[in-house]
Amino acid sequence: MKIRKAFVAAFLVLCAVSAYLGFAKIEIQYDKAVHFTTFFILTLVFYWILDTSRRRCINASILVCTLFGGVGSEFAQTLFPHRTFDPMDILCNVAGSLSAVVICALYHQRMLTRARLARYQPVDDSAIAVGPDPEPDLELGEIAPVNDERPRD
Repeated sequence: MKIRKAFVAAFLVLCAVSAYLGFAKIEIQYDKAVHFTTFFILTLVFYWILDTSRRRCINASILVCTLFGGVGSEFAQTLFPHRTFDPMDILCNVAGSLSAVVICALYHQRMLTRARLARYQPVDDSAIAVGPDPEPDLELGEIAPVNDERPRD
């Protein structure tokens, strides 16, 4: 399993920005859209950190981003006096995170399918013997021609 360092760096920067927005005393008019977008982007970046199987990427993204990030961050806000718990925030966090997981998983599947198809090479024509067929192909019910006779229809 390989770790993609550029995605780790991007994820850490996004986590820092998200933490600042989440715990600062800032009033944002479209709070739910910000929650959805933030967790969509966080999950989108986190999904590609690990270079491993599709199933592991999905499971890790759901565990870390959706459960710990999306649900855990809202429960952590109860520890701060100026923040309030809002179940709709959890819903927007989970929806954004799961949307990103679905999109990444579909793209990952497409990527794996294309890589699998690219491994197959066309058959080399020079490997096929060229010359007269010693035995002609017959359809079911045909009789083999005798002395250059053609089968009757």
